[in-house]
Amino acid sequence: MTDFNVRTTVHIDGVELRPGATWRRPLRSLQLSTVVECVSVRPERFVARVELAGRRLITTEPLPDKQQAERQAEAALMERLAQLLSSHE
Repeated sequence: MTDFNVRTTVHIDGVELRPGATWRRPLRSLQLSTVVECVSVRPERFVARVELAGRRLITTEPLPDKQQAERQAEAALMERLAQLLSSHE
């Protein structure tokens, strides 16, 4: 009698099933974006907002520079996320 040692490997979505295996999927439904809007031409004024799946999270005050408004919105988002995440430590 011949004793066969047969091993089978299981894969899920191309990843071998074993301890420590991970699967990563971007949360495309979150759709986080920055929108900058011109609110005045003379003088030039821009507001920026951060939206999550079309829902407005943050809006800046009118600023004289498009990039400045965008940076301020992103900084406000990072500050809010830091507050939210650090409050659960």
